[in-house]
Amino acid sequence: MAKLINLTEHDINIVDRDKVILTIPPSGRVVRLGVKIKPVATKFVDDAVVRITQNEYLSSGFAEQPQNGVYYVVSQLVANSLPEREDLLIPNELVRDKQGKVIGCRSLARVGEKSW
Repeated sequence: MAKLINLTEHDINIVDRDKVILTIPPSGRVVRLGVKIKPVATKFVDDAVVRITQNEYLSSGFAEQPQNGVYYVVSQLVANSLPEREDLLIPNELVRDKQGKVIGCRSLARVGEKSW
C-alpha cells in the first residue's frame, strides 16, 4: 500500500463524483522554492506604473531520499524543479465550488518525464 505525505500547508482532498474520498492532511513540513526577484523594466499602462520583474527560483531544500511506496504531495513549482523525482505528486484536475474556490482534486499527477 502506498503512503502519501503532504508537504503543502493545506489539506489535499481527493474527490470522486463530487464526494471527498480521501483527505491528506498537512504533515507539518512545508517544502517551497525560494525566489529572488530581479527588476527588469517599468512600463506605463494607462495612468499606472507597472514594474516588470524576473523571478529566479532557488533550491527547495528538499532532501528526502526516495523510499519504495512513499509519495510526497508538493506544489507544482517544487515538482517542476525536481523532474527527476518519480515520488513527487501534485494535485491535478482541480475541483472548485460555485464561488470558484478549490475544494479538492480528482487525481494526483507526476510532473517528470519518466513513465510509470
